[in-house]
Amino acid sequence: MCTTYKCSHYCSTECLEDDKFVHKLLCRAYRNYKTQIPPEPGLFKAIFFNARKAAPEWVWVRMTSESGDEGFALQYYLMPDDQIKGLVSCGNSSYNCILKRSHDIIHMLGCLEACPALPDQLCLTGVPNQSMGNIAPELLQCCKGNILFIGHRAHLDMTSFRHIVDMMFMEYDKSLRQLGDKRKGYIPGVRINCIGDRLVSDRPTLEACKVADSFYKKDENLLMWIASKLGTDLFARTIPPSLPWRNRSGGYKGLHHAWDFGFAQLNPSEWSASLGSVYVARKDKMPLLVAHIAALMAYLYSIGSGQVREVLDSKEPWTLAPKFDAAFEMHNDLLLQTASKQSFERFWTKWMEEEGRQKYGDVSSPYAV
Repeated sequence: MCTTYKCSHYCSTECLEDDKFVHKLLCRAYRNYKTQIPPEPGLFKAIFFNARKAAPEWVWVRMTSESGDEGFALQYYLMPDDQIKGLVSCGNSSYNCILKRSHDIIHMLGCLEACPALPDQLCLTGVPNQSMGNIAPELLQCCKGNILFIGHRAHLDMTSFRHIVDMMFMEYDKSLRQLGDKRKGYIPGVRINCIGDRLVSDRPTLEACKVADSFYKKDENLLMWIASKLGTDLFARTIPPSLPWRNRSGGYKGLHHAWDFGFAQLNPSEWSASLGSVYVARKDKMPLLVAHIAALMAYLYSIGSGQVREVLDSKEPWTLAPKFDAAFEMHNDLLLQTASKQSFERFWTKWMEEEGRQKYGDVSSPYAV
């Protein structure tokens, strides 16, 4: 439970700690609203993100029945005209994609215009919303103008506030993915996603991506030794932690959200490094395709990964980190001794026949692009 004003309940101490920074923005104000009797009958507590203020605030609204898609109309109680001007429905949510749980319907209202980067879609318009930006600076890029959140003929509370913040985190993450899909003229590469991006953001293990020439100029590029041993030099570069899971506890069996199993397979000696998701591209700037990395991971996994598989497949409630130390060390030694360009070429041909062609179509070998 919230230790200051007892206004939120949590399932664990970890969840309370995760929520602390966001919670304190509205906690004190909620205590005051919680004890208030609605000024008039039929009013409901809502949360208003004023674009020009440092923090969100509680407001009263009246929801009345009306025919239409949403089935309601709003009356704003003591809210100035300049705050409510142009507010229209931006959709609603009843599921927290980060916490993986349902919640009561929350409607979002804002001012919309055609999105400059994605003309077929609408986006929020106005000045960057400072009360959103103080939750996470990245939200200034997509949260503009005044924004209002309301329940469906129901009061919002501090738990609703957590759901709203997570909703905006996911919308920001979604917008980044959409903009990334629109990029043209870059070098084809592959994104290998970490636990956080897979479990929280629902990204696949591997995604096609594009990298620019500047990718090769970064000092922190990681050279992947096993790929070099197989005759194809690959560079990898880390991606900043995703907003939906950044600074959250959890993960998978004691492994942090930033742990990347796919990258650990390609670099077993560095398996414990929590690098987050990574972009991978060829050193010679030739196209690197998802099928190439998928086949490489399958090839490496087929070589002496028995101990790694045993740890992963076990039903024991242990944490994975101490078990992986010995497993990946043995796997790394076997790859040094066994992996070769010739055996990978044979593996590629067989893999394409058995599963690769069905999943990825007719793809050229990484040695023939």
